[in-house]
Amino acid sequence: MITDAFGGSTAADMDNWGGGWIFAPDYYPTGDEIFSTGAGSNGGAYSDPKNDANTVASTSSNDIKALNTYEDYLAQQLPVIWIPVADSALSLVKKTMHGWDPQDPLLQLYPENWYFTSS
Repeated sequence: MITDAFGGSTAADMDNWGGGWIFAPDYYPTGDEIFSTGAGSNGGAYSDPKNDANTVASTSSNDIKALNTYEDYLAQQLPVIWIPVADSALSLVKKTMHGWDPQDPLLQLYPENWYFTSS
């Protein structure tokens, strides 16, 4: 039996359990705290000092460069792996990629069938 799915949940984790998502204090896109060390919404316990600094920069400034830095860094670090959800998945496929199926109703992916051509 799993007694602690996160392996060290805090009260903040439980406060945010299934509580939805909001960009606060305003609706300007920021790094927010989804991947910040110790954040209640960081259920995977991802921790990276550089990401924490990038998050602070994106939430304390309206400079789009700070948000781009945050996004670019996390795109390289991959703190989570995206898993498609049927009612909200959108598939974009490069024209040179073949062997892929339109969104599978059972959310199965078949990378063994994928291949690329030059055009």
